[in-house]
Amino acid sequence: MFSLGILAVIVLYAGGIVWVLRRSWHACATLGSPGTILRKTLALRAFACGNSCLAEGRFPEAIVAFQQARDLTPKHPHIAGQLAEVARRQ
Repeated sequence: MFSLGILAVIVLYAGGIVWVLRRSWHACATLGSPGTILRKTLALRAFACGNSCLAEGRFPEAIVAFQQARDLTPKHPHIAGQLAEVARRQ
């Protein structure tokens, strides 16, 4: 009888762990859609490319890269500053 009680406690405890893990997995899966993550990644890559082109003096390529980054994330605060920097250096 004692072993049945211990077995019941173990099963309930394991079920609780599975329930908590499943619930947290579902919360993480709904944080952001893959399109949103991809869009931010593309914007970051375009911004980095623009910075590289700006450092190398390739101003037309830098302008195109920064405009792509601005189209992907229009509220990013540094893109407008980098576009102004390209215009200043030209």
